[in-house]
Amino acid sequence: MIDDEWPAQQRGIVPSTNDQISRFQTALYAFNPKSEGEKLIHESTIGEFNKLVELRNQRLHTVTQGIPSSLWAIILIGAVLTIVSTYFLQLERVRAQLTMTSFISVLIAIVIFITAVMDHPFRGGFSVGSEAFQTTYDRMTGH
Repeated sequence: MIDDEWPAQQRGIVPSTNDQISRFQTALYAFNPKSEGEKLIHESTIGEFNKLVELRNQRLHTVTQGIPSSLWAIILIGAVLTIVSTYFLQLERVRAQLTMTSFISVLIAIVIFITAVMDHPFRGGFSVGSEAFQTTYDRMTGH
């Protein structure tokens, strides 16, 4: 996960099926609980494992999915219309008009930038990192 999957998804590559998960699933489903206590723990473990697989699949799905192009078109058209509409206010001083238009343009540019960065939260330089997994791994192994 930390050394292979995360760097691959940051490059926009969906990692292939994880052999460790498949082996764990095989062992988990092959286990035959003998007591009532083991049955309860086994059912709970299967439930948590299914959540793990579902969340992993959702994460991997977001590697290639993003905001639809139609929504990007609406965002960009809205930005242009908003900036153009500032010229209809016709302030008495040109400098005030340009300042107001500049402020609105900067605000729109920041919103578009943040939207673009968050469009693919697991890819690129501004992506979600694997630090939480590394911390958990370190705690489990005693590092």
